Amino acid sequence: MEGLAAVMAAAQLADYALRMTISLSKVRDRLRLAPDQFRQCGRHVDRLVLIAREIEQNPDLQTHIVSTYLSAILAEAKAAQNILDQFLKSSRRSRYWAVASGKSQLRIMAHLNNAQYSVAKHSLLINSINIRQLGLNTRELGEVRGRFDQLVEVTSQLTVSPQRRVVVSLSQRY
Repeated sequence: MEGLAAVMAAAQLADYALRMTISLSKVRDRLRLAPDQFRQCGRHVDRLVLIAREIEQNPDLQTHIVSTYLSAILAEAKAAQNILDQFLKSSRRSRYWAVASGKSQLRIMAHLNNAQYSVAKHSLLINSINIRQLGLNTRELGEVRGRFDQLVEVTSQLTVSPQRRVVVSLSQRY
């Protein structure tokens, strides 16, 4: 009986060691990949702001609903940028802890996913405005709306999936 207990204890210890090894490997990978991920995130935020500025400069798109979507996109981009800025201003030790825990990346990814979802909805809105301006006939409009519905479905699947990772980056290494 004691031999069986010893074998079970050894098996539990081996399982624990394996789990610890996997966890440490994940933390090591996060630390190794973090600079590139944060740089990519910074570029993503910059692109969102650039797109928003382009839309603001187009007089044909100056409607209340476009402005609402644009505000939502910019708010999410600003929130992600604030997290990035706080990360850069923190001490080296704090940055390592933030990367190891993954909390900063998760918060940034959440904001960027929200912004991306708003961008997709905003694109559909702009396309519908363009369609009205082009005066397409009803058959063509039906085909385009069908494609929009497909795009909305794909976009919602991409943004709802918690497993989908948005890669985030900074403009500076830490």
